[in-house]
Amino acid sequence: MSIRILSTTDMHASKLGMTLDFTSLKPDLLIDNGDFLIGNLFSLYCYLKKEISPLTRLANDLGYDVMIPGNHDLDYGLDWLRSQVKALKAPYICANLYDACNQRIFPAYHIHSLANGQKILVIGLLTGAFSQLTKESFVCQSLVKDPIQTLDQVLHDIESQGISTDLLCVAYHGGILQDPVNGKWLYYPSVEDQAYDLMNRFPQIDSLICGHQHFVNAACHPNGVAMVQPGSHGRYIGLQEFDHGQVQKNQVLSSNEAIPNYCQREYLEDILTDYQDWLKTTINLEAFAQYLRETYDADRCCLDLGKDLSLASIQQKLIPPFPVSSYLIEGERLIECYYAYQKKHPHIYLSPSLDDLRKDQTYKVIASPGILPPERLREDHLAPVLEDYLFTQIKPDWLS
Repeated sequence: MSIRILSTTDMHASKLGMTLDFTSLKPDLLIDNGDFLIGNLFSLYCYLKKEISPLTRLANDLGYDVMIPGNHDLDYGLDWLRSQVKALKAPYICANLYDACNQRIFPAYHIHSLANGQKILVIGLLTGAFSQLTKESFVCQSLVKDPIQTLDQVLHDIESQGISTDLLCVAYHGGILQDPVNGKWLYYPSVEDQAYDLMNRFPQIDSLICGHQHFVNAACHPNGVAMVQPGSHGRYIGLQEFDHGQVQKNQVLSSNEAIPNYCQREYLEDILTDYQDWLKTTINLEAFAQYLRETYDADRCCLDLGKDLSLASIQQKLIPPFPVSSYLIEGERLIECYYAYQKKHPHIYLSPSLDDLRKDQTYKVIASPGILPPERLREDHLAPVLEDYLFTQIKPDWLS
């Protein structure tokens, strides 16, 4: 008997994701692999305006059978995520996410039963690098334990209880660093992305779904574990089919090609209209620059956000994945770079100004791309800095 699993990952409140309709694909199991609820200014607007996000309602409408958290799903705090999970229809699972009292926050696994009597065991895991990825103010709210050790313990516990299922699916919000077929390293080792370790160490896994990196991958380990990594933002869908435990299909499909029909949801259209008005709001540039200096412990902040300081314009200038970067540069060279850039870009902004800058001193500067020389680059910052700034500045309506 066959089993069809469809998966999405890293949807990040994308506009495309709001229109998807999976019913024509007839999945036996539909999984979201994390970072569904948070990921752009629209998700922040939903957070500010509604105690239960319209994106939570969207998850229900899409018909997920199981969901797991991604690291960004905790960007608004653990209490907020718990409140969204209460409103979800789908089981929300994660075996290695614990609270400050060392209590597991969500169930470790879910057994999904099909109409024909088959059962799928789904175990959720979150990247072990969570503490390095989440906001500093939220680090101590939760604890993410090692995914490898956790999975080993959960499988042992399930076996000791005598639980029997037809298929084992592991949904892991993390990426992959090695070639899934031969194990060759493609990137430096990191606890952030351990999908290959899961494949290699647990041959009893039938289906492994990974994500986090926004990459598109599909492959089978020599031991039989089938892995998909279905991109991001609803552009791709993971498809896995099994017949009596043997993989028949293991691929990532373009959602544009795989889904014949799209669905317009009126409740999202209404809030999207209000959101477009909100994007006309302008920010205080000096306050934003001060936030960046304090967040990244910089002496100066040098930005090119243009003349238009509306949220709509600024989000176009702060281009992911690295909207700002840290540089270490001599005062004299900073002055030279500033004036050279200013000739073609008159709206360059330096905070504090050049007035008290010393030529013989070295400065740490947080800056927009292209202003300072690459040979003085210290670190690119993979962070949604505009959303993070606004999160600290605006109180949600429902807390008023």
